[in-house]
Amino acid sequence: MTGNRTIQDAYEILEEVGQGGMARVYRARQLSLNRTVALKEIKPAFAANPELCERFKREARTAANLVHENIVQVYNFGEPARGSLFIVMEFMEGWDLKTLLRQSGPMPPRVAAILVREAARALAYAHARKLVHRDVKPGNIMVSDRGEVKLMDFGIVREMDSDLTRTGAFLGTPSYMSPEQFLGEETTSASDIFSLGIVLYELLTGEKPFKADSEASLSKKVRTEREPAIRSVNSKVP
Repeated sequence: MTGNRTIQDAYEILEEVGQGGMARVYRARQLSLNRTVALKEIKPAFAANPELCERFKREARTAANLVHENIVQVYNFGEPARGSLFIVMEFMEGWDLKTLLRQSGPMPPRVAAILVREAARALAYAHARKLVHRDVKPGNIMVSDRGEVKLMDFGIVREMDSDLTRTGAFLGTPSYMSPEQFLGEETTSASDIFSLGIVLYELLTGEKPFKADSEASLSKKVRTEREPAIRSVNSKVP
């Protein structure tokens, strides 16, 4: 528990529920509406880095304009002081697919298909607005306790026509990256679909299709080899 720390006299921090490379996520209470929200706060170690702060702000601005039943909604964004940034989002009672895979292993094909279909709807909505997520993976797909499926964490999303991210920038999670991401080339909607295909493979088999002991070896496999047939890994898949 983090005690009763408040941010901008508007959000009471209740507990930490997770953290990523540059931010921590808390369950918080929005005092004005007395509702539970998720508050994502940049870590102090990164707050002094202008490039990372700009990426964090861009996530807030981009995600706030994405209103879809399969995307975690952003409510607010704040910069209470120099070196302090946060995003306020809807709070989902549930689990991400990474956790569900770790707990239960491969999923029945029908369940896997439904989960990926809902994530694909979120991507189709973003792609229609010329936005590429670029970090589609089980940890970024949430399932609520009511069965809702939502895509989250648009921290490295970019506009397809934007040059804000330089060619050669290496952004994404290696096990789910497309060949062009490994090469630092232009990413498109097809890059997200490739990553979602890897998610589906893992949901059906419990394993990632490409394995290696280094990013260089993984990059070569993704670019030059075919994935093992799903039924060779899980014979229960039709």
